[in-house]
Amino acid sequence: EEFNGQCFSVSSGKSVTINYIKKFINNLHSVKWAHVPQRDGDIKHSTAVGNRLQDVGWIPKVSIDDGLGRCFEFK
Repeated sequence: EEFNGQCFSVSSGKSVTINYIKKFINNLHSVKWAHVPQRDGDIKHSTAVGNRLQDVGWIPKVSIDDGLGRCFEFK
C-alpha cells in the first residue's frame, strides 16, 4: 500500500532514559561524557507512539537493547 509521502513515528512506545543509554554505551566503549546544564526547551520526558504505523499492521520487532547494540557494533 502506498503511503503518499506521509510521515510516521517509528517507535516501540516504551520510554528509555538517557542514563540507560549512557550505561549501555559505557558497557561497550570507553566514552568521555560532557555534562551540561539543562537548557530551556529541553524535553524532560517523551515517549514516541507509532499508532499510525500500527494502524497499517506494522509492529516493532527490535528491542531497545538490540537496536542500540546494532548501532554501536563495530567490526
